[in-house]
Amino acid sequence: MNWEVEITDEAMVELESQFKTGLLTKEDAAIIKAWRAEMQANGPDRLRENRLWDDHDLDAEWRGYRSSCFSPRGRIIYRIFRERIVVEIVKVTGSHDYKKK
Repeated sequence: MNWEVEITDEAMVELESQFKTGLLTKEDAAIIKAWRAEMQANGPDRLRENRLWDDHDLDAEWRGYRSSCFSPRGRIIYRIFRERIVVEIVKVTGSHDYKKK
């Protein structure tokens, strides 16, 4: 089963901005691409088993979302729509910033 991975418009703008300012690097881009490929091929359950990603549930204002690490400070915040088999990336941060805007 292949999983569809979408990124929100807001997350894409934030991601592009962080690349322009240098907060995210080409190496980060390669790791984010690998995360996406693994999610598409294997889904979230398999991703959680891979300790590399330190994938975990979030709480408080992010209840219902998950976070995967792609660097010591970098995070991909996402939620899962099982009925559509979609993973929606809602935030990518190179600074461990979990603030909602």
